[in-house]
Amino acid sequence: MLRQSHRREEALGKYVPAVLETRPSGTELAGKAWRSLREAFAAMPLFYFGAFLIYSLAVVGPIAITGYLTSATTEAHSLLSQTVFSVFTLFLPSVLSLGAVAVAAVATHRFILLDDRCPKFERNALQFFLWLLFLAVIFSFLETIKVFEKKAMPDSGFTDIFGGAIWITKVTVAVHFVLLFPSVAVGEQAGGWRDRIETSWRRMTGNFWIFLGGDIVAVFPIVLVLLLGMLLSLALFRIMHGQDFSDSMRLWGTSAEIFRDLIGFWIMMIQAAIASWLYAWVRQQPKPALEQSSDIMPS
Repeated sequence: MLRQSHRREEALGKYVPAVLETRPSGTELAGKAWRSLREAFAAMPLFYFGAFLIYSLAVVGPIAITGYLTSATTEAHSLLSQTVFSVFTLFLPSVLSLGAVAVAAVATHRFILLDDRCPKFERNALQFFLWLLFLAVIFSFLETIKVFEKKAMPDSGFTDIFGGAIWITKVTVAVHFVLLFPSVAVGEQAGGWRDRIETSWRRMTGNFWIFLGGDIVAVFPIVLVLLLGMLLSLALFRIMHGQDFSDSMRLWGTSAEIFRDLIGFWIMMIQAAIASWLYAWVRQQPKPALEQSSDIMPS
């Protein structure tokens, strides 16, 4: 077991971040993330295109078949028809999109941290996917609580406060889980799922705002382009259709929603790159005794 751990440590020793001599700022993380992604895309263009294509099908597919399934379930109000509708428009697309993100994010982490240019569908990708699914379930549960609270007290000012608290909770949980994902991608040893969560949470202590700042700086150009594109297309719709453009507005709204979801794939790749560089710097620091002991435990 110790020999296996030493082999893992040798692999982890291939980290690029020997260049991170000082604690990085959010701006530095953002810059390194963009440069690393450009290099990753140049090294594996077909791989990223394929992952994005699968992700796109998961996003656009449900919209294409919703009309047909809606008419079918309207004619047959059976439990089976409603179940089929939910599977094809909610469950399968979500699983497919998360799978595409997991495979691409693992490749991004391993390219940055291990200089791995040959993506493989291995156990790491499956574990990464399951952790993504775990977080998605947590966030869905929090959103469900918010919906129930809004229905219970629709006219209460408490609804806005409660919604804000839910949003803060989601951001806090997501950021503290960030360093778990590169550790899974590179195969770092851990003592189990609880140890992974605790280690990620501990490593993010003192680095929360660094990651958040880097995330905002790196993602801002994409969000800006998205907003400008939506405003420009809305203006064109307005000019072309005048006052009576309700049908066109619905089409514009659907198109804007699809485009926003597609952009989400690249935003998650940028976040994966930021997480990789922050994880690399954290791994360079002296490790607490508890963390050292986890390296020789089976994952």
